[in-house]
Amino acid sequence: MIAVLKQIISASRRTDLPRWFLPEVMQWFGQGFVDVPNPFSGRISRVDLTPDAVHSIAWWSKDFSRWLKNAEYFDAYTNSFQFTINAEQGTFLEPGLSSSLEERIDQFHDLAGRYGANAINWRFDPIVFWNGGQENNLSKFDFIAGQLARAGIARMTFSFATWYGKCMKRAKRHNFAYSEPSADQKYQTLFKLAKLCENLGIEMHGCCNPDLENMGIPNVAMGRCIDGEVLSGLAGKGSTTQQDTGQREACRCTRSRDIGRYDFECKHGCLYCYANPRV
Repeated sequence: MIAVLKQIISASRRTDLPRWFLPEVMQWFGQGFVDVPNPFSGRISRVDLTPDAVHSIAWWSKDFSRWLKNAEYFDAYTNSFQFTINAEQGTFLEPGLSSSLEERIDQFHDLAGRYGANAINWRFDPIVFWNGGQENNLSKFDFIAGQLARAGIARMTFSFATWYGKCMKRAKRHNFAYSEPSADQKYQTLFKLAKLCENLGIEMHGCCNPDLENMGIPNVAMGRCIDGEVLSGLAGKGSTTQQDTGQREACRCTRSRDIGRYDFECKHGCLYCYANPRV
């Protein structure tokens, strides 16, 4: 008889559930399921959230303050964290951040102390250029990397911003003159960041930027945010390692069930967001 592997839960690529919708999420896990509409067809699928059905949970957030206050509620599960830290509070790119950079770094240390640094994937995502490529959002990268290295972080994920049609329209509404970096600008940027990270013991992994694969930059590889092999190690039991074909073509993430909804309005208000239709 072939064993059926438990499912990985993604919570969530579609909105920041830990920061803005934690009461709803706790209700779903309390009742043992959630009904999730397909973002394209609207068809409802019921996702089993009982410990017997869940291999692990990948939590996505820019702010885990509320989640940490309720961490014990999820002790029956193997928890992992996609923690995006790439900006000061209140910047025009991410105007809705409600915790300071220092507070979020403290959250990172708290999570690492409770679950181990290997349970956290630091995401500096995305890297954004504007004003003809003369300005970018990397001013705090060195500081953040150094602070997270102290917590034992060994890997991080990055991408360069992808300006989809709705993102371009949003940028125009906000008079934001974003720039698409050239291949040479990407190379020069990553070479510098990769050297810094290498000195700190942090591996850099690209997300959905296949053009970087042939650049040959030391300490930069293509990666996956949700990684079945990493989650298997955290849980002490095997996970699927099949690629998630429901994501963008260049995404290499392991297959998961996302329990978020695009109509759950994230209040971070990030100008580059591809998910929130109301920004």
